[in-house]
Amino acid sequence: MKDSMRGLCYVLSEAFLHMHPQFNLKPHRLRYHGVNHWWLETSSGRVVDLTASQYKRPFPYHRGIGCGFLTKSPSKRAQAVMKVLGHSYY
Repeated sequence: MKDSMRGLCYVLSEAFLHMHPQFNLKPHRLRYHGVNHWWLETSSGRVVDLTASQYKRPFPYHRGIGCGFLTKSPSKRAQAVMKVLGHSYY
């Protein structure tokens, strides 16, 4: 059975970051088993991975790299997620 979180790591991380700027989160990613996985980290290194449930074993976050999202403002997909959650970016 396919995990319901698979394929949502980028858009959920992006939406969460824009919905909570007060946390000063930074995107991170790691190519893992042929697929890029995205999550957020606090300035102290605490991991915020909204889709962690898709992994049955501990994920190697320590191997990830800090990076940015593809756009500075929320993408159309992130805006759609934010709208469903009752948060408008504009």
